[in-house]
Amino acid sequence: MKNLVCSKCHQEIKNYHEIYEGRAIFYTCDCERAEEIKKIDAELEDEKKEKLRRLFAQTNIGKRFVNCSFQNFQKRSGSEKALNAAVNFAKNFKQKQETGEGILFYGNPGNGKTHLVAAIVREVVRQGYSAIFQPAAELQYRLNATYNDSGESEAEIMNGLVESDLTVIDDLGKGKWSEKVEERFYVILDGRYRELRPTVITTNLKLSDLEGYVGNAVMDRLKEMCVFVLNSAKSYRALKIEEV
Repeated sequence: MKNLVCSKCHQEIKNYHEIYEGRAIFYTCDCERAEEIKKIDAELEDEKKEKLRRLFAQTNIGKRFVNCSFQNFQKRSGSEKALNAAVNFAKNFKQKQETGEGILFYGNPGNGKTHLVAAIVREVVRQGYSAIFQPAAELQYRLNATYNDSGESEAEIMNGLVESDLTVIDDLGKGKWSEKVEERFYVILDGRYRELRPTVITTNLKLSDLEGYVGNAVMDRLKEMCVFVLNSAKSYRALKIEEV
């Protein structure tokens, strides 16, 4: 009796099974195997997003920035380059996942950098990707709190920041920097760098001051990972004071 063969993949139809990503799959040919693997990959991606949602709720952006978009960004002199970079990054995020290229926005405090990265997060999530928005000072506090039975583990937080499709660190330069903080931050950046996962960062510091703050190793990694974009617009608050 002639063995049955799949008309698509031309594999002999039999009862096969294997372990894929820790899960048992059963199939009769390569076509069916591919479909089973596709289902498992989708399930794993959903599980990863749910885990990240629990650790880093998107509402972490806060009420002030949760409705930020590119459309309601207040365009002002000096912010044009930053706005264009943010829009293009979000629009081409699929490509950025292939190159791992991120952005570091720097410039005066209060000039709209956080608005732009919050808008990026919203757009990337809308496209179906996972994204984390994490203020730098709060991250240091959360990691330190893990030693006081905060209910979170340092490994969970660090892994989440590494594994997310997009990680945004807002206001780098706030919070007390130490050798331990530098080590943690480098591990996060290096993990994302090796896996070609884009990272977006904002800072109010001048680049020379930023390097002095984070150290040479972290700065070198940032230069490899990110395009540096200056937002030279004045602070919203400064403009309001001038108008009074």
